[in-house]
Amino acid sequence: MATPEHDASNIRSRGIFIIDEASIQEKFDTFWGPDWADLAATDVAAYANNLQGHVFQNKKQHQAKEPARTVQNDGPNFRKWPERSPVLPNPKDKEFPGSNNEFKLVANTSSFDVAQYPDSPQRAGMSFIHVLGVPMARIFNGVALNKSNVRILQDIIDTFTAQWQTSRFREEVIQHQKVVIENTHRRQLECLGPEEETKKKRVEENYQKALGHFEELEPKAYKLEAGDFSFGLHLYPDHSVNHLHLHIIAGPPEFRAYSTRMHEEKTMDVRAVQQFIMSDGFPDYQSSKRSVQTVA
Repeated sequence: MATPEHDASNIRSRGIFIIDEASIQEKFDTFWGPDWADLAATDVAAYANNLQGHVFQNKKQHQAKEPARTVQNDGPNFRKWPERSPVLPNPKDKEFPGSNNEFKLVANTSSFDVAQYPDSPQRAGMSFIHVLGVPMARIFNGVALNKSNVRILQDIIDTFTAQWQTSRFREEVIQHQKVVIENTHRRQLECLGPEEETKKKRVEENYQKALGHFEELEPKAYKLEAGDFSFGLHLYPDHSVNHLHLHIIAGPPEFRAYSTRMHEEKTMDVRAVQQFIMSDGFPDYQSSKRSVQTVA
Protein backbone atom coordinates (compact mmCIF):
# COMPACT_ATOMS: atom_id res chain seq x y z
CA MET A 1 0.00 0.00 0.00
CA ALA A 2 1.28 3.45 -0.87
CA THR A 3 2.42 5.65 1.97
CA PRO A 4 0.61 9.01 2.30
CA GLU A 5 3.54 10.96 0.89
CA HIS A 6 3.64 8.71 -2.18
CA ASP A 7 -0.09 8.31 -2.70
CA ALA A 8 -0.86 9.29 -6.30
CA SER A 9 -3.72 11.55 -5.22
CA ASN A 10 -1.25 13.65 -3.22
CA ILE A 11 1.39 14.11 -5.89
CA ARG A 12 -0.63 15.11 -8.95
CA SER A 13 -0.76 18.82 -8.34
CA ARG A 14 -1.08 19.49 -12.05
CA GLY A 15 -2.27 17.44 -14.99
CA ILE A 16 -3.07 13.76 -14.56
CA PHE A 17 0.39 12.21 -14.23
CA ILE A 18 2.77 11.88 -11.29
CA ILE A 19 5.07 14.85 -10.71
CA ASP A 20 6.59 13.90 -7.35
CA GLU A 21 10.39 14.10 -7.63
CA ALA A 22 10.89 11.43 -4.97
CA SER A 23 8.81 8.97 -6.99
CA ILE A 24 10.79 9.75 -10.13
CA GLN A 25 14.15 9.42 -8.41
CA GLU A 26 13.04 6.11 -6.92
CA LYS A 27 12.68 4.69 -10.45
CA PHE A 28 16.16 5.89 -11.44
CA ASP A 29 17.68 4.57 -8.21
CA THR A 30 16.04 1.18 -8.77
CA PHE A 31 17.57 0.83 -12.21
CA TRP A 32 20.97 2.28 -11.29
CA GLY A 33 21.22 0.50 -7.91
CA PRO A 34 24.71 0.70 -6.37
CA ASP A 35 25.14 -3.08 -6.51
CA TRP A 36 24.68 -3.22 -10.27
CA ALA A 37 25.25 0.31 -11.60
CA ASP A 38 28.19 -0.93 -13.65
CA LEU A 39 26.01 -3.57 -15.29
CA ALA A 40 23.28 -1.07 -16.01
CA ALA A 41 25.74 1.35 -17.62
CA THR A 42 27.20 -1.38 -19.81
CA ASP A 43 23.81 -2.72 -20.86
CA VAL A 44 22.46 0.75 -21.70
CA ALA A 45 25.55 1.47 -23.80
CA ALA A 46 25.31 -1.89 -25.56
CA TYR A 47 21.68 -1.26 -26.46
CA ALA A 48 22.47 2.29 -27.60
CA ASN A 49 25.24 1.04 -29.89
CA ASN A 50 23.39 -2.09 -31.05
CA LEU A 51 26.42 -4.10 -29.94
CA GLN A 52 26.29 -7.51 -31.57
CA GLY A 53 27.05 -10.43 -29.26
CA HIS A 54 26.51 -8.48 -26.05
CA VAL A 55 24.95 -10.53 -23.26
CA PHE A 56 22.78 -8.51 -20.92
CA GLN A 57 23.71 -9.23 -17.33
CA ASN A 58 21.62 -10.09 -14.32
CA LYS A 59 21.98 -9.41 -10.62
CA LYS A 60 22.66 -13.02 -9.63
CA GLN A 61 25.60 -13.36 -12.01
CA HIS A 62 26.96 -9.98 -10.97
CA GLN A 63 26.96 -10.92 -7.30
CA ALA A 64 28.75 -14.16 -8.13
CA LYS A 65 31.24 -12.16 -10.22
CA GLU A 66 30.78 -14.57 -13.09
CA PRO A 67 30.32 -13.50 -16.71
CA ALA A 68 26.93 -14.22 -18.22
CA ARG A 69 26.93 -16.88 -20.91
CA THR A 70 23.24 -16.85 -21.76
CA VAL A 71 20.49 -14.26 -21.73
CA GLN A 72 18.58 -14.37 -18.45
CA ASN A 73 15.15 -13.03 -17.56
CA ASP A 74 15.60 -12.31 -13.86
CA GLY A 75 18.00 -9.40 -14.06
CA PRO A 76 17.61 -6.06 -12.30
CA ASN A 77 17.94 -4.07 -15.49
CA PHE A 78 15.89 -5.33 -18.40
CA ARG A 79 12.65 -6.94 -17.35
CA LYS A 80 12.27 -8.00 -20.96
CA TRP A 81 15.45 -8.20 -22.96
CA PRO A 82 15.82 -5.69 -25.81
CA GLU A 83 15.87 -6.55 -29.46
CA ARG A 84 18.92 -5.89 -31.61
CA SER A 85 16.95 -3.29 -33.55
CA PRO A 86 14.60 -0.71 -32.00
CA VAL A 87 11.32 -2.19 -30.83
CA LEU A 88 9.70 1.08 -31.80
CA PRO A 89 8.73 2.45 -34.16
CA ASN A 90 7.43 -0.55 -36.02
CA PRO A 91 7.52 0.04 -39.80
CA LYS A 92 3.89 -1.10 -39.89
CA ASP A 93 2.76 1.60 -37.45
CA LYS A 94 0.82 4.59 -38.69
CA GLU A 95 3.11 7.64 -38.79
CA PHE A 96 1.70 11.13 -38.44
CA PRO A 97 3.00 14.40 -39.93
CA GLY A 98 5.92 15.83 -37.98
CA SER A 99 7.87 12.56 -37.94
CA ASN A 100 11.51 13.04 -38.93
CA ASN A 101 14.94 11.41 -38.72
CA GLU A 102 15.17 12.09 -34.98
CA PHE A 103 11.80 10.72 -33.86
CA LYS A 104 8.44 9.47 -35.07
CA LEU A 105 4.93 10.42 -34.03
CA VAL A 106 3.01 7.16 -34.33
CA ALA A 107 -0.45 5.87 -33.59
CA ASN A 108 -1.27 3.62 -30.68
CA THR A 109 -2.24 0.27 -32.21
CA SER A 110 -4.83 -0.37 -29.48
CA SER A 111 -8.39 0.91 -29.56
CA PHE A 112 -9.08 3.77 -27.16
CA ASP A 113 -12.19 1.99 -25.91
CA VAL A 114 -12.14 -0.56 -23.08
CA ALA A 115 -15.42 -1.90 -24.48
CA GLN A 116 -13.36 -3.78 -27.06
CA TYR A 117 -11.25 -5.43 -24.35
CA PRO A 118 -13.80 -6.72 -21.81
CA ASP A 119 -11.39 -9.35 -20.45
CA SER A 120 -8.23 -7.21 -20.49
CA PRO A 121 -9.11 -3.50 -20.18
CA GLN A 122 -5.45 -2.60 -19.63
CA ARG A 123 -4.89 -3.21 -23.35
CA ALA A 124 -6.97 -0.18 -24.33
CA GLY A 125 -5.48 3.24 -24.93
CA MET A 126 -5.30 5.81 -22.16
CA SER A 127 -7.45 8.36 -23.98
CA PHE A 128 -9.47 8.95 -27.14
CA ILE A 129 -6.28 10.55 -28.48
CA HIS A 130 -3.18 8.55 -27.55
CA VAL A 131 -0.13 9.21 -29.73
CA LEU A 132 3.39 7.90 -29.13
CA GLY A 133 6.55 9.94 -29.63
CA VAL A 134 9.37 7.51 -30.40
CA PRO A 135 13.05 8.53 -30.67
CA MET A 136 15.00 6.87 -33.45
CA ALA A 137 18.09 6.76 -31.21
CA ARG A 138 18.38 3.51 -29.27
CA ILE A 139 17.44 4.73 -25.80
CA PHE A 140 16.24 1.90 -23.58
CA ASN A 141 13.90 3.79 -21.25
CA GLY A 142 13.44 7.12 -19.50
CA VAL A 143 15.86 5.98 -16.78
CA ALA A 144 18.59 5.93 -19.45
CA LEU A 145 18.14 9.65 -20.13
CA ASN A 146 20.66 12.20 -18.93
CA LYS A 147 21.52 15.85 -19.49
CA SER A 148 23.02 15.09 -22.90
CA ASN A 149 19.99 13.38 -24.47
CA VAL A 150 16.91 14.48 -22.51
CA ARG A 151 16.32 17.25 -25.07
CA ILE A 152 14.64 14.71 -27.36
CA LEU A 153 11.56 14.79 -25.12
CA GLN A 154 11.08 18.54 -25.57
CA ASP A 155 11.63 18.23 -29.32
CA ILE A 156 8.80 15.70 -29.49
CA ILE A 157 6.51 17.87 -27.36
CA ASP A 158 7.24 20.99 -29.40
CA THR A 159 6.62 19.18 -32.68
CA PHE A 160 3.37 17.61 -31.54
CA THR A 161 2.17 20.96 -30.18
CA ALA A 162 2.93 22.70 -33.48
CA GLN A 163 1.38 19.93 -35.56
CA TRP A 164 -1.83 19.91 -33.53
CA GLN A 165 -2.45 23.46 -34.73
CA THR A 166 -2.75 22.19 -38.31
CA SER A 167 -6.00 20.82 -39.70
CA ARG A 168 -4.25 17.99 -41.57
CA PHE A 169 -2.65 16.60 -38.43
CA ARG A 170 -5.82 16.80 -36.35
CA GLU A 171 -7.81 15.15 -39.12
CA GLU A 172 -5.35 12.26 -39.49
CA VAL A 173 -5.05 11.62 -35.75
CA ILE A 174 -8.77 11.81 -35.01
CA GLN A 175 -9.94 9.75 -37.98
CA HIS A 176 -7.31 7.09 -37.32
CA GLN A 177 -9.09 6.28 -34.05
CA LYS A 178 -11.95 4.82 -36.10
CA VAL A 179 -9.47 2.83 -38.19
CA VAL A 180 -8.03 1.28 -35.02
CA ILE A 181 -11.52 0.36 -33.79
CA GLU A 182 -12.17 -1.39 -37.10
CA ASN A 183 -8.78 -3.13 -37.09
CA THR A 184 -9.35 -4.37 -33.54
CA HIS A 185 -12.79 -5.67 -34.52
CA ARG A 186 -11.38 -7.50 -37.53
CA ARG A 187 -8.51 -9.10 -35.59
CA GLN A 188 -10.83 -10.28 -32.85
CA LEU A 189 -13.18 -11.93 -35.35
CA GLU A 190 -10.26 -13.60 -37.13
CA CYS A 191 -9.31 -15.31 -33.87
CA LEU A 192 -12.70 -16.98 -33.52
CA GLY A 193 -13.77 -20.26 -35.05
CA PRO A 194 -16.98 -20.86 -37.02
CA GLU A 195 -18.69 -22.40 -33.98
CA GLU A 196 -18.03 -19.50 -31.60
CA GLU A 197 -21.19 -17.57 -32.39
CA THR A 198 -21.71 -16.30 -28.85
CA LYS A 199 -18.24 -14.77 -28.77
CA LYS A 200 -18.74 -13.29 -32.24
CA LYS A 201 -21.94 -11.64 -31.08
CA ARG A 202 -20.12 -10.19 -28.08
CA VAL A 203 -17.32 -8.84 -30.29
CA GLU A 204 -19.90 -7.25 -32.59
CA GLU A 205 -21.74 -5.61 -29.69
CA ASN A 206 -18.51 -4.19 -28.28
CA TYR A 207 -17.54 -2.94 -31.73
CA GLN A 208 -20.81 -1.04 -32.02
CA LYS A 209 -20.28 0.46 -28.55
CA ALA A 210 -16.84 1.69 -29.55
CA LEU A 211 -18.17 3.19 -32.78
CA GLY A 212 -20.85 4.99 -30.78
CA HIS A 213 -18.25 6.41 -28.42
CA PHE A 214 -16.15 7.50 -31.40
CA GLU A 215 -19.11 9.35 -32.90
CA GLU A 216 -19.71 11.03 -29.53
CA LEU A 217 -16.12 12.24 -29.08
CA GLU A 218 -15.07 12.92 -32.68
CA PRO A 219 -16.60 16.42 -33.03
CA LYS A 220 -15.35 17.43 -29.58
CA ALA A 221 -11.80 16.31 -30.38
CA TYR A 222 -11.47 18.89 -33.15
CA LYS A 223 -11.89 21.57 -30.48
CA LEU A 224 -9.02 20.29 -28.33
CA GLU A 225 -6.17 22.75 -27.89
CA ALA A 226 -2.49 21.91 -27.52
CA GLY A 227 -2.70 22.74 -23.82
CA ASP A 228 -5.26 19.97 -23.32
CA PHE A 229 -2.65 17.25 -23.83
CA SER A 230 -0.58 15.52 -21.17
CA PHE A 231 2.82 13.94 -21.76
CA GLY A 232 4.08 10.99 -19.74
CA LEU A 233 6.68 8.25 -19.41
CA HIS A 234 6.54 4.74 -17.99
CA LEU A 235 9.84 4.50 -16.16
CA TYR A 236 11.55 1.20 -15.37
CA PRO A 237 10.32 -1.16 -14.00
CA ASP A 238 6.79 0.02 -14.87
CA HIS A 239 7.37 -0.23 -18.61
CA SER A 240 6.17 -2.75 -21.17
CA VAL A 241 8.41 -1.97 -24.15
CA ASN A 242 12.20 -1.76 -24.03
CA HIS A 243 12.56 1.41 -26.07
CA LEU A 244 11.93 4.97 -24.93
CA HIS A 245 8.55 6.32 -26.02
CA LEU A 246 6.55 9.32 -24.89
CA HIS A 247 2.82 8.92 -24.23
CA ILE A 248 0.80 11.87 -25.56
CA ILE A 249 -2.83 11.83 -24.50
CA ALA A 250 -5.86 14.10 -24.50
CA GLY A 251 -6.24 14.89 -20.81
CA PRO A 252 -9.79 16.24 -20.28
CA PRO A 253 -11.90 13.64 -18.41
CA GLU A 254 -14.50 13.20 -21.15
CA PHE A 255 -11.79 11.97 -23.52
CA ARG A 256 -10.63 9.38 -20.98
CA ALA A 257 -14.11 8.22 -19.97
CA TYR A 258 -14.06 5.12 -22.20
CA SER A 259 -10.34 4.38 -21.94
CA THR A 260 -8.22 2.46 -19.46
CA ARG A 261 -7.23 4.19 -16.24
CA MET A 262 -4.98 1.32 -15.16
CA HIS A 263 -1.72 2.96 -16.26
CA GLU A 264 -2.15 6.46 -14.85
CA GLU A 265 -0.61 5.69 -11.46
CA LYS A 266 2.60 4.48 -13.07
CA THR A 267 2.90 7.35 -15.57
CA MET A 268 5.39 10.07 -14.73
CA ASP A 269 4.77 13.60 -15.97
CA VAL A 270 7.44 14.26 -18.58
CA ARG A 271 8.07 17.84 -17.48
CA ALA A 272 8.77 16.63 -13.95
CA VAL A 273 11.20 14.05 -15.34
CA GLN A 274 12.91 16.75 -17.40
CA GLN A 275 13.24 19.00 -14.36
CA PHE A 276 14.69 16.15 -12.29
CA ILE A 277 17.31 15.31 -14.92
CA MET A 278 18.30 18.94 -15.51
CA SER A 279 18.49 19.78 -11.79
CA ASP A 280 21.85 20.47 -10.15
CA GLY A 281 21.27 17.53 -7.82
CA PHE A 282 20.74 14.94 -10.58
CA PRO A 283 23.04 11.98 -9.70
CA ASP A 284 25.71 10.96 -12.19
CA TYR A 285 24.14 7.53 -12.63
CA GLN A 286 26.04 6.61 -15.78
CA SER A 287 29.56 7.37 -14.59
CA SER A 288 30.29 3.70 -13.88
CA LYS A 289 32.31 1.93 -16.57
CA ARG A 290 32.65 -1.77 -17.22
CA SER A 291 33.99 -3.91 -20.04
CA VAL A 292 31.26 -5.45 -22.17
CA GLN A 293 30.72 -9.20 -21.99
CA THR A 294 30.13 -10.92 -25.30
CA VAL A 295 29.32 -14.45 -26.27
CA ALA A 296 32.43 -16.35 -27.28
